[in-house]
Amino acid sequence: MIPLRQVLHVTVAAFASPHAHPQSPHAIENPTTPEIARVLQTEREAPRNSLLHRLGATRDRFADRGCDLQGGYIGEFIGNLAGGLDTGVVADGIAALTLDLDLEKLFGWKGGTLRAGGIFPHGDSPSTELVGDLQGVSNIDTFRDEPVPYEVWLQQSLLGDRLSFRAGLLVADSEFAVTDAGSAFLNSSFGWPTGISINTLNTGPAFFRSAPGLRARYVSTSGVYIQAGVFDGDTFDGNPLEDDALGFELGGDDGLFVIAESGRRWNVAHASSELPGKAGVGAWFHSGDFLLDDARLDSRERKTGVYLLAEQTVWQRQVPVGDHAPDPGARTQSVTLFARTAWSPADRSVADASGDLGIAVSGLLPRPFNDTLALGFAWMHTSR
Repeated sequence: MIPLRQVLHVTVAAFASPHAHPQSPHAIENPTTPEIARVLQTEREAPRNSLLHRLGATRDRFADRGCDLQGGYIGEFIGNLAGGLDTGVVADGIAALTLDLDLEKLFGWKGGTLRAGGIFPHGDSPSTELVGDLQGVSNIDTFRDEPVPYEVWLQQSLLGDRLSFRAGLLVADSEFAVTDAGSAFLNSSFGWPTGISINTLNTGPAFFRSAPGLRARYVSTSGVYIQAGVFDGDTFDGNPLEDDALGFELGGDDGLFVIAESGRRWNVAHASSELPGKAGVGAWFHSGDFLLDDARLDSRERKTGVYLLAEQTVWQRQVPVGDHAPDPGARTQSVTLFARTAWSPADRSVADASGDLGIAVSGLLPRPFNDTLALGFAWMHTSR
């Protein structure tokens, strides 16, 4: 029997908004995970004479020259009112700093991009201390208090940015198996899918620990994309409570985590008057030799799974900021639907099926707010 749980969640955020700014140049080309996007995104529509506006303007000037530095902090208090492991309130938070270098602007290296970033999570875990859930109350919950490197990679783009290769410390949940509209939620089940995180070794190459890996991606002029990645099979190299964040062990029982996805985005250009959307299908595979409920999997029982995702904006309009405001300054109001499902073999998986769906409404509040009101449902079926 699963007890009924009521969770009170209050978030206090600085230099952050629920999702990447719609006009951010990295919203599609060089995304980060929803958790860190919330921390890093500085609101650029702050009052003109405020310190935040001046900092944002300075950052924009450096970004135009090829050096984009982003930083921020989120702190939250989560209380469990009844049920679960215990009642009470815990506090946790995370600071993040990311530097993106456009190597073409800086050194003439055509198509080159370098990212170097780190995070410092701290505080108590609401899932471990209070709720005892499987899907994660908070998507910034890390159960570790230490600064760690997050994304450190070099990317080479070719064919007019349609083809790109990336190598370094990567997180798969920045590009694979995620929906843009689902990133509005604070629950971890709407980020990296439960059907992957709970079925692989130490959640796979996803927040909050990056993994050495390689990623290739191709996007056609019509919006069709295909991407694949190969990552270290265990980002924690054994015990998540004791591993060294700067020590990486490749091979052995860890194996490799491999994921591939193909789909199509349509009407994603900011100037497009058509409604944007996305649909995709993917599969993943883990070659490692590790335990599942005290039983070691043999070569015929490797972890694997497939997933489907889709999102579609069903209504959208541009609202001018003022009577004489130019179109680029308009505020976008939109309604977007999203859905995602994942499946894994029941004889070797904790969760053989999972999914989430919801609706996100953006632009209800006037500037300077960058707002989203969303309602979502997440579901997981545990195998026998």
